[in-house]
Amino acid sequence: MNECAAITRAEFAAIIVRALGLTGNGTKSEFKDVNPGDWYAGAVATAQEYGIVAGSEDGTFNPAKTITREEAMIMIARAMKLAGLESSFSVAEADAMLSKFADRASVSVWAKQAVASMVKSGLVGGSNAGLQPKSNMTRAESAVIIQRMLERAKLIDNKNFE
Repeated sequence: MNECAAITRAEFAAIIVRALGLTGNGTKSEFKDVNPGDWYAGAVATAQEYGIVAGSEDGTFNPAKTITREEAMIMIARAMKLAGLESSFSVAEADAMLSKFADRASVSVWAKQAVASMVKSGLVGGSNAGLQPKSNMTRAESAVIIQRMLERAKLIDNKNFE
């Protein structure tokens, strides 16, 4: 498996649900493009039930589409609340938090607070290229950000990984 490969929206939702040990109530997903027989149907329904995913305005989830970094950060920010790591702040505070990144203007308005939350919590640090919000999230990045979230929430101890 290529750790630099992009991850899909369905895969990312499944990883978050499994990492947090969430179980659903058995309801099916309300998304038009998630069928009960799909391997990810249960995970997406559970993520939707817990408010981790919201989908598109047209009622779709786009499970096979690769997930952008800002879309992933929104899902992680919602998962953080479930893990007791909520960090909320004003739009002005979010702007200040993102001001050090050259590509801050490319963060979508709807993602700004979630992205700032990721930076503030230390789950995302950016790189020389900035935050790259429109770039695809890779498998490796997904593993790192999920591990960091679980460590911050004290759901895992990083000593187990050394």
